[in-house]
Order: sequence, then C-alpha cells, then structure tokens
Amino acid sequence: MELLCSGKQMQEIDRYSIQEMKIPSLVLMERAALAVRDAVLRRWKPGGRIVAVCGSGNNGADGLAAVRLLSQAGCPAEAILAGSEEHETRECRLQREILVNLEIPVHRAAGDAYDKIRGAQILIDAVFGVGLSRNVKGTYARMIEAVNQADGQVVSVDIPSGVSADTGKVLGCAVNAAETVTFGFRKLGQILYPGAGCCGKLTVAEIGFAPVPGTLSEELAYTFVTEDLDGLPQREADSNKGSFGKTAVFAGCKNMAGAAALCGLSAYRAGAGLVRLVTEEENRMILQQLVPEAVMTTLERNRKERIAEALEWATVIVLGPGLGRSEEAGEEVRQVLEYGMKHPEKPVAADADALNLLSENPQWRIKGSGNLILTPHPGELSRLLGRSVEKLKEDFPGAVRDCAEKYGAVVVGKDSRTVVSEAEGPVFVNTSGNSAMAKAGSGDVLCGVIAGLLARGVPARSAAEYGAYVHGLAGDLWVREHGCQGMTAMDLSECLSRLWF
Repeated sequence: MELLCSGKQMQEIDRYSIQEMKIPSLVLMERAALAVRDAVLRRWKPGGRIVAVCGSGNNGADGLAAVRLLSQAGCPAEAILAGSEEHETRECRLQREILVNLEIPVHRAAGDAYDKIRGAQILIDAVFGVGLSRNVKGTYARMIEAVNQADGQVVSVDIPSGVSADTGKVLGCAVNAAETVTFGFRKLGQILYPGAGCCGKLTVAEIGFAPVPGTLSEELAYTFVTEDLDGLPQREADSNKGSFGKTAVFAGCKNMAGAAALCGLSAYRAGAGLVRLVTEEENRMILQQLVPEAVMTTLERNRKERIAEALEWATVIVLGPGLGRSEEAGEEVRQVLEYGMKHPEKPVAADADALNLLSENPQWRIKGSGNLILTPHPGELSRLLGRSVEKLKEDFPGAVRDCAEKYGAVVVGKDSRTVVSEAEGPVFVNTSGNSAMAKAGSGDVLCGVIAGLLARGVPARSAAEYGAYVHGLAGDLWVREHGCQGMTAMDLSECLSRLWF
C-alpha cells in the first residue's frame, strides 16, 4: 500500500518534522534541493543554461538552493524571483542571500527575465508549492505562461505551480512539466486529473521527514501496489462451487444482453462460484451462448415472484447493468434495493440504470448499512448528488464521500482516477488502468469483478478497492500487448483470466 497526501496533510508532516521532531528545516531543504539538482543533471547537456523561476515561499527557497548546487556542479545556473522581497519566508531570504554572496546571478521578474526563460535549456519551476489554494494571477501567471511557451525542459519542484495538491484542479493556469520531483509522498493533486497531466515523470524523493504520527497516517489517502494482491483470499483446495458464493445479476432490458453478459462473465473470472442472470426472455438465447455457465432466470411472467426467488437464492446481488429506465425496471430496482436493506448480510452492488432510477426516486429513502456498493461515473454521480459534473470534479474525492454519506454506501466513483470512499475514513485512489478502457461496457466488467470478489468473501469496501485495482491491471495488460486504441470490454474481461489475484 502506498500512502498519498493532500497539500494540507503534507504541510502538517512538514510542521511535525520541524517543530516537534526538531529536524532543521534547512536540512530538509538541502536534501530537497539535492534531489532537484540530480533530476536536472540527468537532463542537462553541456553548454545549456539552467534558469530557476522562484516564488517567495519555501518552494522558491528549494529552487534557489538547487541553483546553488547546480552552479557548484559547474552548470551555468541562475534564478529569477517572481515574488517580492517583503513576502519572502526566512528560508527563501537566506537562500537568496547565499546566491548573492556567491555571485550566482539572481534577477527580478522584469522584461529581460522573460528572454532568459525563453533561452534556457532547462527551467526549474519553483514558484508555488503544495500550499497553493487561490487562482494564479498577475506576474505569477505571466511567469507560468512564459515557462510553458519556452522550448526548454521543465523540472517542477514538489508540484507544478498552479496545481492544487488537494484536488488536482488547475488554479487559473499551471506549469506543464517534463518531470516533477516531489518530496516524501505523492500528492493527491499529482494523481488526480487534470493535475496529473501537468506533472510529466513523477519522481518521489526521500528527504528525511519524520515518520508520520499514527493519528495523521490513518487519515491519509492510499493506493495499491502489486504486492497488495496477496491480501485477497486464496482458493482452498477442499472447496466446491458453493464455497465461492452465489451471485445474482439483475441486468439487461429487452435486446440489451451485452451488459448482463459482461458482468456475469467478469464475476466468474473474478472467482464467483455460481452466477445467475436475471433478465428478459428476449435475452435468453444470446446470453446462453455468451455465458453458458450461468444459471438463467427470465421475467416473462410472475415477475415479482421470480425476482424474489432469485434474491433468496443469492449470497451476492448485482443490480442495474443495461436494465433500462422503464416502469418495470423501476419496480425491479426498488424491490431489489428494499430486499437488500432488509438483508445486510447480502452485499448489493448497484450500477448504471439502477443508479439513475435511484436518483429519480428519492421517495424510496434507500440507505445502506455497510452492504451497499454504488458505482457511478461522473454523470451518474451528478444525478445522485444533484450537483453539476463541473462542480463535483473540482473535488472528486469529496463528491464521492458526500455520496457515500447520503446513501450509507461504499461508493466507487469512476473517472480517469477511480476513487472509493465511505462516509468516514480515508479515500482509496486507484492508479492502475488507462484511457483505452474508456469504452462502452467497461463499467459492466468492473461491476462483475466487484461481485466476484464479494462472492469470495471479500468485505464490501475491500471488494470495491481491489475490484477497481484489478480492473485497471487487466486494462494495463491488454495495452502492453496491443496498444491503446482497439480494446473492447470483452477484451478487458478476458484479460482478467490471465491475472493472478
């Protein structure tokens, strides 16, 4: 597991290290500057000029210290100060004075400074750090624009200037870096888009922060690494199909069999022992060809009774893929959700049209009790919260948490970075996967994977997190072998069989 920090949390780790653990701030700064120097030297070609554009805070001080170290290494390095002297931190003032004493060029942000930026082989972006919370304007914005228009490669210090370390939002304008050297931990704003797209190569440098205190570490967001797959339950030798759950998939309106097939297949490929597809009679033939292993229940008559029988049979319930938004579908969704609320021992994963119908019917008063998983994409999340997509994407993890609180659910917010959250506790941010997976049916595969893990006995929160991670790994496997254009949801599902999890 890898911990991820918000900007505020990173500032607290910095404060704790310096003020409580008594690690001198200049020691941390020197090690940060050394990491930046090394990144620049890997890119620098002899003869090229290096220009650092520095703010007046400690991020700027890191940049000034890096200029000193590069100059001492024999590189033609100089600094441009975007901030004013009266706003300099103590450390920034000290680093500036050291450069002046060593006769290393330091310039103010004036007309010729822009010429220096344009002529640099490598630019060090040290204008703003992880504490930025306001839109960039004035001289700072002009400096960032000049950096982006220059031909030189850009190395950002800690985070590209203009990116929110908390949310990844671009605050007015932001530097587009070739590489970002960040300190201690990756930041949420470097994982979430659009900030992630500004970072270029992301290098994490260990500079000597004190170990994170327990109360704070419990609040940090996190993501998975491959070794975390060892935490999933293994298949016991002395077992049978009943040992791995009975998954009922309520999916597929008339002539919409694809979603049901993808979800059911993926549940099997994620380890479910038995899958039952509850769908319309018109879908029977195609589903029996695509998923011959599945038990089939069709709803051409005695609809309510057949749904009730399938619910009693199941240990895991999936609701919504391809279901449509007809009156019959609404009655089915309500029946299944109300059953789930009365049977907290049976997890319910709701996706697609089940989410749309839920948002259209607040009078149902559905609220989970630890067993409900909702898997909305931004459009569905917008409808569930009554909030515009643009607004919720300003703080996507916060919107996912709000939805979890509203519905008493584990919420899997699907986006370029999928976020999993409950009403309380840290958020999980998935870092596997790629843009090739942005295809119709990909969400049906994810819902099936989550269901398969639930059927194996994985708790709801963990099933949602592992499901997102494994789903992304399958997409990464396909892209390594075939490139990023031609993947289909069926390709994605088939790759699950080749992963060990």
